[in-house]
Amino acid sequence: MVAIIVLIPIGTGFSIFDQIILSEACAQTEVPAGSKTPEATPEGNTIIDRYHRNLSEDILGIADWIDSFFDNDRTVAEDNKTRLRIKLYSFMEEGGKPVLDIKTNFRLSLPKMQKRLNLLISGEPENALSPDNTPTEDRREEFESTDKQNLILSLQYKLKETLRRNISTNIGLRFSHITPVFYTEGRYRHQVKLDTWIFRFTQSLKWLADKGLESRTIIDLERPVSDRFFFRTTADGSWFEHKDGFFYNLNMYFFQYLSSRRVLSYEWINDFQTRPDNRLEEIVLQMRYRQRIWRNWIFYEVSPRVSFPRDEGFSSIPGIALKLEAIIGKY
Repeated sequence: MVAIIVLIPIGTGFSIFDQIILSEACAQTEVPAGSKTPEATPEGNTIIDRYHRNLSEDILGIADWIDSFFDNDRTVAEDNKTRLRIKLYSFMEEGGKPVLDIKTNFRLSLPKMQKRLNLLISGEPENALSPDNTPTEDRREEFESTDKQNLILSLQYKLKETLRRNISTNIGLRFSHITPVFYTEGRYRHQVKLDTWIFRFTQSLKWLADKGLESRTIIDLERPVSDRFFFRTTADGSWFEHKDGFFYNLNMYFFQYLSSRRVLSYEWINDFQTRPDNRLEEIVLQMRYRQRIWRNWIFYEVSPRVSFPRDEGFSSIPGIALKLEAIIGKY
């Protein structure tokens, strides 16, 4: 496999990221034997037109690379590779007890199903919330959990999978020790490039036998802002049949590329709910430093943060999260 490095002037905002995104894209492009160098063709398909379309794809690729590096929910939900993730994390906050927990997640891609069917197995610690969740994600895990729930077993089927659109369904069981709870979920994601911006819409609908319907809507607007920074603003809203009101976050993220092994994320998270009235519940300011420390599959992460919860009069509460993560089989 031959990797081709494409450098674009810094003024376009892609010179650093392109060394990762464009080289991988070009390395994976197959050229038929005996093909000739492309020449200008009729309007709409000239070399410049094709170059502009390729650049558009690579702007989307920058966002995908960042999400893949942080291994966030969107990457996990759309991954088609067999992989095992083991996450050991600790969270300490002023006035609270230190938390130390481990989470595991196993995805088995079934090749005879043309990579459309995946077997998913995940283990969750009892009543534990991840320190890198937003408040809305914490609330979702809290609302779905039971005192003894610690295993999820499901099958995911990909109905459609392209760069811009992803549609999947998921059916499975959530176990409370030996008591299974059936659930089914549908997920739709669509993204569009608007000049130098990316607009992404994600909608999921889940039904749990013991909790009823749940809905989650995520809207992202993002773009590169320089050769080392990437900006994203996110509206993330959740509705639960068994809870009153609507719960949503309005968040902003700045990702700073340090090297192919190190990335910083600066995060401003605002948590709202609509019942008993529409109000701000919590503000979280957080910085996440993530580094690949061995090969391509072991990471550590340090996340100092300050939270300002309403029930504490919006007083500042400092905290820090530490995480060691192994992602085996992804690369």
